[in-house]
Amino acid sequence: MEWIPTITERSGPVYIRIVDVLSADIASGRLTRGQQLPTHRALARALDIDLTTVTRAYSEARRRGLIDARVGRGTFVSETTARVATDPPLGSGTVNHGREIFDQQCAACHGARGEGSVGGRLVGGQGTLATPNRVRTVGSSYWPYATTSFDYIRRAMSQNAPHGLLRKKQKTPTGSVSNPASQR
Repeated sequence: MEWIPTITERSGPVYIRIVDVLSADIASGRLTRGQQLPTHRALARALDIDLTTVTRAYSEARRRGLIDARVGRGTFVSETTARVATDPPLGSGTVNHGREIFDQQCAACHGARGEGSVGGRLVGGQGTLATPNRVRTVGSSYWPYATTSFDYIRRAMSQNAPHGLLRKKQKTPTGSVSNPASQR
């Protein structure tokens, strides 16, 4: 079966629609691990879109860990897509998904409610920056912008494994671990 995504029912940039359908089809089981996907040209023809749009979609899907490209062989659904396929697309998510990530990867150091432990306090501290007893926390205290906090967290955490919260780490042909997100 050749996979052709139905992208007309979605909104947003075409390349993101392709990636979102790819992710949904992996999560639903319509696409299976190791399954070969259409070539860039074949998919562009089938969808009647520009080749560069498909190339951009496949690049984004690869960056998210959904697919693997094998030189001379083609593009395949990644063998390690189990968790990645269920992650929300970049720029989206829910409070409950964030809570789940915090509980799994952050609470051990920062406490169950972010009140501090080995890794320091994350909440509170409003209005203390101008005082001698300042409390540097996320929110209206030290890091008022979510984008700054998110960038720091993704790059620095966890403390014993920096970059450990990035979406995907994969083994290279030599067996070493590479991180596609850090190769941009």
